[in-house]
Amino acid sequence: MIKQETNYYFLLCPVLMALIILSPALNIGYYSDDASHSTLLGTLQLQHTTLSGFMYQYIKGWIATSGRIFPLGAIIFALFYYIQKVIIYKALIIAMVVLDLVVFYYFVKILTKSVRVACLSLLIVPFFFQLRVYHDPIMAFHLLYQLILAYTFGSLIFLIWYLERKKKSLLWLSWAAYCCAVLTYEISYPLCLLHVAIIMWNRRNLILSRRLLVSLGFVVIPVLVIIPQLLVRHVLHSNGVYEGIQPSFAFGPIIITTLKQAMGAFPLSYFIFAGRGMELNGGEGMVLALLLIVGCFIMFKALVINHGPANQNTPAITAEDKSATAMLVLIIGIILWLCPAAMISLSFKYQREVMWGVPYLPVYISYFGVALLLAGAIHLVLTRAGKVLTLIIFLFLSTLFSLIGVITYFSNAKVERAINQVWLHPRNTEEQAIRHGLLSLKATEGEYLLTGTKYPWDNQAFYLMNSGHLFNKINSIDKISENDFPGDIKKDGANTLSTHVTYDASQSKIDYLTYNQIAVDQGYAIFGHIEKMQVMPDLAEPGFLKLYSALLSRVKVFVSLPADLSTGSTISFSGLLCDKKNIKAPALFNLTENELTVLGSGPTWRLYQVDLGDNYVDLSSMKISFGPINQPAARKFIFLKSPAESKLNMTKDDLFYLGVKTNGTESRPSIIPTAPITLPEKFTIELLVTPLATQKSYACILSNHPGTKAFQGFAIQAMDTKADTYLFSWGDGKEWVPPVTFNLTCNRQNYVVITFENGLVEVFVDGRKVAGASTNQTLAQSDMRLTVGDWEFMTRPFNGFIEEVRITGGIISSEQILNKFIIISSSYTKESK
Repeated sequence: MIKQETNYYFLLCPVLMALIILSPALNIGYYSDDASHSTLLGTLQLQHTTLSGFMYQYIKGWIATSGRIFPLGAIIFALFYYIQKVIIYKALIIAMVVLDLVVFYYFVKILTKSVRVACLSLLIVPFFFQLRVYHDPIMAFHLLYQLILAYTFGSLIFLIWYLERKKKSLLWLSWAAYCCAVLTYEISYPLCLLHVAIIMWNRRNLILSRRLLVSLGFVVIPVLVIIPQLLVRHVLHSNGVYEGIQPSFAFGPIIITTLKQAMGAFPLSYFIFAGRGMELNGGEGMVLALLLIVGCFIMFKALVINHGPANQNTPAITAEDKSATAMLVLIIGIILWLCPAAMISLSFKYQREVMWGVPYLPVYISYFGVALLLAGAIHLVLTRAGKVLTLIIFLFLSTLFSLIGVITYFSNAKVERAINQVWLHPRNTEEQAIRHGLLSLKATEGEYLLTGTKYPWDNQAFYLMNSGHLFNKINSIDKISENDFPGDIKKDGANTLSTHVTYDASQSKIDYLTYNQIAVDQGYAIFGHIEKMQVMPDLAEPGFLKLYSALLSRVKVFVSLPADLSTGSTISFSGLLCDKKNIKAPALFNLTENELTVLGSGPTWRLYQVDLGDNYVDLSSMKISFGPINQPAARKFIFLKSPAESKLNMTKDDLFYLGVKTNGTESRPSIIPTAPITLPEKFTIELLVTPLATQKSYACILSNHPGTKAFQGFAIQAMDTKADTYLFSWGDGKEWVPPVTFNLTCNRQNYVVITFENGLVEVFVDGRKVAGASTNQTLAQSDMRLTVGDWEFMTRPFNGFIEEVRITGGIISSEQILNKFIIISSSYTKESK
């Protein structure tokens, strides 16, 4: 029997489990909507307003543009106003989850009059807390769902007290708490069914007319909010600017989306359908897993073996009352589980987005519904089980939930690492760079800033609050608007941009900033002034431009690195250098740490000025390297081949050509990034490449994969770490097509030709066909830059010499390939060995 005085001791176990399972969320940076909301202080400066004034405009804006009424949702901005440290903000979210657990426990306890059902419900819920690389109600969204659930359970508790004590003040408190939920977010509208179910089941305390009247009060609350919303949307002649509230009543998608959302509430659903495994690393993680197992064992031992009435002083409960309570638990659990799922299924946006194992935000509410259903079922089984069966159930549940808890913890830890690669580490690097003066020597009010990748926080407010500078406009190089483009640019007679328009930006205030995080404690930021740029119209998005190329001056480099990293040749800055008088003759350069001018330094950071002399740097080619420098410091420049030196017969009609001079004795920077390339349905790739005998895993010769939307572009890379076996692989937009495998000879030059025609691939090495494949899977275009010697994320450097790369439209015949090889092989010299 669970004694009343020991109940709170056992409540610590599920709370501890929740803290362990959710501990990875504590380390996650501002994610999703939180990333933009976290720049609130800058936004208030930018708009010259107060917190209350901004909240008023926020509420007014949602009503005016989308007809959405949730004024209490604006409270979220107080969090970002008063809390400046992300770890405190995340701790508050987890604390609110714990509060929801406690309130949920008390609600179930007074609903069922059973401590064991309440404890079982509380114990089970933490095993449902799965973090996902998608919109997640725990990693982000500013306490929205934690508050909704706290309001709702608080309202239900007041309602039960009212039904037991008949005090009208308790009913008013219940109505008020539910009003708070309704005015916080729309997902709370159908939760009025919880109140109706509890009222209608309470036959002894209220007559039917009174029950109907009280129930009507809870139904009226969301109706009073829904009606004005519909009127506003009717006036706007729209279902709302926000796509998520545009309804779709197609029967099939509604059913499928409801099933996906409902199944997403079950433990391990993300791990099974979309988690792609977990990573077991670190002794600390194993200790946490052990604590989880022990805690689960203790809790189930207390609840299962020592089963009995909730309290020795509890009045006897009749069989009829038990049956009615079990039915009520079933109804409440189903409402909590399925109502949020059904409401989401009506959205056209989420009918397309929600996947198996990857549900939308209201899954947080569904967690508690499924947990209540399971707790009720376990309790029902235990009341009919003997000692032997009880022991078997105890062992089974302890093992099952311990395993679920361990897997969920490590899956959450993996999600944390994946999310932080994009949402935490790059931002930390950028903020650190700004804090230590990357922008202080250059940026002034009114400038135009282009960023390498525009994250949600890359806006005027972010830079204003961190640097004190107000940029007039901020865009990424992939999203330049014609209207925002500074100055006059050439247009043709049709008043549209001509192809590859060159713009002289030397007298303008156009700056470029790119930043990245190589590892947890290694990152960089590069800032420079754009002198010349070449733009072209974006055919996919009219009104926008693509940056074809740009040349920078006044370049500064910031690096963050471990404090114990030795000084000396540990950092290098490389790229393509263009003489101001002849920008069409670039040279490949590599400057080591000792050749950069130090503007400032600390134990974990350095800020450098790059001395370019009478040269510009090509924007797309810049790269920061960490670790030992393979190239001798004295050799700064590697000049590119001229057309006359090309063995592959470079022509002006080539889609792409790169040739590098080498004497065969010195290695080069591992990556040469270029502009993105659009490939026709038929194309040919030619390479002169000398692989060395050792390669890193999937060392990349040539690549523009994976694309910003994944499964895009192609790659020519080593098979795992094999130095003589290589792959040509490509994506069709939905998956990676099985690669074509071929062999290269190490330590000598190989002439490689790959032809591609609508999924038909042929590979030639030294004039003869060595591999091929025929599929109906075409190549999906990649908008990522083409990289030679590595891939986009610079973790697969090729070890060897890539002397020439040529890509042409159309297919070269096998006879032409053989004849070209004969000519090339006759010119083999010692430098190619």
